[in-house]
Amino acid sequence: MSKIQYTVRLLFLSALVALLAGLGGPFALAEEKLRLSTASKTVAHYNLAALAAEEQGFWKQQGLEVKWFPFASGSRAFRAMAAGAIDLALSESGSTIQAVARGVPIVIVADLKFKQHFALWVRVDSPMRRPQDLKGANIGMGRSGGASHAYARLITKGLGLEKEVRFVSVGGSKARAAALRSKSADAVVTTLDAIVNLVTRGEIRELVSTKPFLPEKWTSVLVGAHNKFMQEKPKAIRKANRAIFQSTDFLMSNREWCLEKMKSLGYSRKSAVLIYSTLKFGKTGTIDPAVLQSIINFLLDHGIISKEKLPAMDKLYTNRFLP
Repeated sequence: MSKIQYTVRLLFLSALVALLAGLGGPFALAEEKLRLSTASKTVAHYNLAALAAEEQGFWKQQGLEVKWFPFASGSRAFRAMAAGAIDLALSESGSTIQAVARGVPIVIVADLKFKQHFALWVRVDSPMRRPQDLKGANIGMGRSGGASHAYARLITKGLGLEKEVRFVSVGGSKARAAALRSKSADAVVTTLDAIVNLVTRGEIRELVSTKPFLPEKWTSVLVGAHNKFMQEKPKAIRKANRAIFQSTDFLMSNREWCLEKMKSLGYSRKSAVLIYSTLKFGKTGTIDPAVLQSIINFLLDHGIISKEKLPAMDKLYTNRFLP
């Protein structure tokens, strides 16, 4: 074979390999599949990260094929995870630890270092002007024993009013807003981003926040992996964490993209600007066991979980899969 023939054949084979790889299927490098859940369909700090990873190609860059399932609440997401239908979950820290205590096989694999605060909200025309005015109020929340219930109890216990109010399960954030507007609840407990349009329209106002009642060591959004998936595909967990933190870095430096995406989720421009001012994520996902213990103590103190049903701390989390 002449040198020219050899060179031509080599170029042909190189082109053929490139073509077959581009066609996908059995010739392409297989992407690892992963099923991701977020705990809300509309809350920005969950969905913006997932949207950015999807639209900016961060999943693909890490060799992942991700199916994203936004649920109406953390409890529904964790029921799906318990059934083996979800591999990785972004959810509120208290909900995550409650799910572990209920036997859902979750290991915490990253901390987004994001802090959000629940609050009790009332109608603008409500006669309640001071936190102490909650005495005798019906407080709308999600399910009994859930995160919103825990935070409502935190506030009312801190005010010395826990036995002076009535907690009413009314459903998700939209249902709570409807209960408040229809006056079937005197106050509701939720986060700002869940009802921000009502706030910026001047329909409701914050009466009291959880902020002064929470422990100093706190975090709000954790990444949890199904134990079986973690054991079978540890590399996929590391890749997913890398993509998630690529996304949060992108969010922090691309304000206009975030504002437009929030508008597509139903936020007004004014609401989107307000919510964006609260989006602050950490650069690393390192999990601090002291922070987890602080959250656990909060849940134990309020009777939300049982100590006997929690795994040892070294079984609850791992920093092995950080980017």
